[in-house]
Parts: sequence; C-alpha cells; structure tokens
Amino acid sequence: MSSSKPSQRIVFITGCTDGGIGAALALTLAKKGCIVYASSRSVSSMTGLTHDNIRKLAVDVTLDASIKSAVEEIYEKEGKLDVAIANAGIGLTKPLLDITIEQAKNLYETNVFGLMRTVHAVIPRMTQQQVTNPSANSKKSTSTWKPLFVVIGSIRAEMSSPWSGLYGSSKAAVRSYTETLQMECRPLGINVMLVNPGAITSNINQGTQATDYNLPENSLYKNYIPAIMHTMYISQSKRYGSMDSFEFAEKVSQKILSKNPPQLVRLGGSIGIMVLLQWLPRTWALGLIWRAMSGMKFTKT
Repeated sequence: MSSSKPSQRIVFITGCTDGGIGAALALTLAKKGCIVYASSRSVSSMTGLTHDNIRKLAVDVTLDASIKSAVEEIYEKEGKLDVAIANAGIGLTKPLLDITIEQAKNLYETNVFGLMRTVHAVIPRMTQQQVTNPSANSKKSTSTWKPLFVVIGSIRAEMSSPWSGLYGSSKAAVRSYTETLQMECRPLGINVMLVNPGAITSNINQGTQATDYNLPENSLYKNYIPAIMHTMYISQSKRYGSMDSFEFAEKVSQKILSKNPPQLVRLGGSIGIMVLLQWLPRTWALGLIWRAMSGMKFTKT
C-alpha cells in the first residue's frame, strides 16, 4: 500500500508527455500535495516529471487492458482515486478532403474512444468507492470529498474553423459525451468537469502529424498551405494570446481542488473571441472565421 496520507488526494492523469498540458497539470497538482499517477504511452516520454509526489505509468488509452490495468494498480496501492483527468489526445490540422479514413480513425481512437475507455475503467471503481466511503457525500465531512472526473476538451468543440475540422469534430463529440456524463454521474455521487482550453502553449503540434505534415499531390488546397500552417501553430504564439501551460495548469488545479468544482471551465488564448462569436448568428460567425483563417497576412513572429 502507499505511504500517502488520508488527507492527500490521489490523482490519475492520462497524456502526460513532457511539454504538454498533462505534464503541467501533474507537476502543479504534485506541488499542491496530491499524489499524482501520471501516464503516457511510454514512461521515457515523462522525464521532466521528477517531483516526489509523482508516480509514472505506461498507459495506452487505445487499449482496454492498458487503461484498466493502470486504474487497478492505483486502487491496489492507494485504495482510492479522488481525481481522474482524461487528457490524452492528438491533433490534426488538414483540410477535410485531404484526411484519410485511417487518419480519422486514429484521431477518434485516441480523442473519443480513449476517453470512453478511461470512463469505463474509472467511473465504476469511483462508484464502488462512494459505496464504501459514504462520508464523501456528507456536508459535515472535512477530510473527504466527492470523486471528480475531469475531461480536457477544446474550445474548437464550440465553434468550427477551417483546417481543423476533424479535430474539432472529435472534441465536439467529447463535449456532448461529457455533458451527458455529468448528468448520468449525478446519482452516482461523482462530479464531472469539462475543461475547454483555448490557445495554450503545449506540444500538441509536435507529434508525428506535425513533423510529417504535407498535403497530397492532388490536394485542392495547395494555395492555402500558409494559412493551414498558421492555424497549426497559432495556439503556440504569445502574439495571439497563447497562455503558458503552467499558468493554465495552476488555474485549472485551483478549480479541481475547490470545494465545489465547476462543470465547465473555459481558459486560454482566444477564449473571449470564440465565446463572443457564439452570440452572433451562426452563419455570420462562420463567415468571419473563414475570412480570417483563409486570408490572413503572414509575418514572422
């Protein structure tokens, strides 16, 4: 069993590769006293997670057995899980006509079905935990709290934009799934929080799909490559209001550890603009987005 104190929250996070949102959340929560089980497909991709409160796990969210084994290991060692953060995800910036079915399946396998696998592995165990520890539902309790399941989505789930349509569609599915999960977890005594980041400085565009980026020879969008590349990296530029990943992690961690965690958190660069656009007639908003993202003037930053 773990040497963690009863007052310490036990946290499990997927997608904690160095340089990403997951890694920033892991370090921030560990510094706040939580015992954090950080996971990634390879432990070697988490070299920056050196805090004493961090335990590293190799987890592939595209495999049922992998995610279930990790959750069971946490319960065997800790006897509980207070917070689970489903953060694992991949990006894809490409015109819809240039995306292969295989690429689409790969994206959804991680972003959507990976979330579902995490939910299936975690929620039933958290429910059992509630049955064996009913004081977590008591308003008089000062040492226990309701389990919390956190989903990291994207602001792109709320407003479509060119070149990231498939990624946005996967996050729209995540949003709808999570909102329903929030309702269905109410009778189980489990809180569910959806976090929709805006522009956050992270490693989401540093994977295979970014380094091997290209358009097919017969692509109808060759003339738009500058706009497409700009879209891919705009979230990493402070010029466009990108928020540092550790600033993001600090603010989200405060929400996670609060007495009454909110159901929805929007945070990051361009959030204000995206929310404002939602107040406009949909066709107007989409027209503005298209004009902005297909005909920007590009300058070096």
